[in-house]
Amino acid sequence: MTRTTVPSTSAKSTHSDTIVPQAVVYQVSDLPYGQHTVKLTKAGGSVATIDGLRLDRSIDQDDPAISYSGPWTTSANRGLGDFNDDVRMTAENGASVTVPFTGTRIEVRTETNSDQGQVDVYIDGRYRKTVDTYSPTRVAQQPVFTADLLDGYHTLRLVKKSGQYLVVDRFTIR
Repeated sequence: MTRTTVPSTSAKSTHSDTIVPQAVVYQVSDLPYGQHTVKLTKAGGSVATIDGLRLDRSIDQDDPAISYSGPWTTSANRGLGDFNDDVRMTAENGASVTVPFTGTRIEVRTETNSDQGQVDVYIDGRYRKTVDTYSPTRVAQQPVFTADLLDGYHTLRLVKKSGQYLVVDRFTIR
C-alpha cells in the first residue's frame, strides 16, 4: 500500500460575505496509485461547513470488470508514462473494449501516436462519436473522450475503426 502526504502550503480561507455553494477550496490531481487520506482542520471562525467531497476513480485497463472482444495483448513495463506502466492493445479493426461503471462521468485517457487512428465510442449501446487517437509523436495518458451522464449504471464501449493499433490505458469515473 502506498501512502502519500501532500502538505498544504498555507491555510485555505473559506470566508465569504455571501454563501457560495460547492466552492472548491482544495484540489489535488495526479497522485500515485494507492491509499490517500484527506484531513480538514478547522483553524478559525465560528463554523466549519463541508457540503461535499468529490473523488474520481481511475481504473487500469486490466480491471476485471472490463471485457474485451477480439485479439488483445498487454504490454507492461513500457516506461512511456502509461498509467501503472502498462497498456492493452489490438491491431484488429472491429475489436472492442467494454467498461461497465456507475457514476456521472467517464473519461478515456490513453496514448496517442502516429500508428493509431479512429475509435468509435458508444455509451449505453448508443453511438456517441468517433475520436481520433492519431498524433505525430507518442504522448501518454491523453484525454480522448469524456461523457457527462445522469447518475446511474452505464457502459462505455470503444471499437477500433482504423490505424495500426487501438491502445487502452485508463478510465476515470466520477
